[in-house]
Amino acid sequence: MVSLIALRLAVVVLGVYGINYITAVESDKKERRRNIAIVVVFTVLMFFFGANILALLINSLRVQY
Repeated sequence: MVSLIALRLAVVVLGVYGINYITAVESDKKERRRNIAIVVVFTVLMFFFGANILALLINSLRVQY
């Protein structure tokens, strides 16, 4: 079984990596703020809703570890 906590942790880590990447690459401040806002909103939505659905999908496949 895939842990819901592990999936939420993975979503947060990917969100932080995305923000770090945007701040390193983007030079325009207005575009940077817009992209960071998109990543934060997507990360929050995935944290609360997407991790549950993803865990259900993975666990329904009956994957053996």
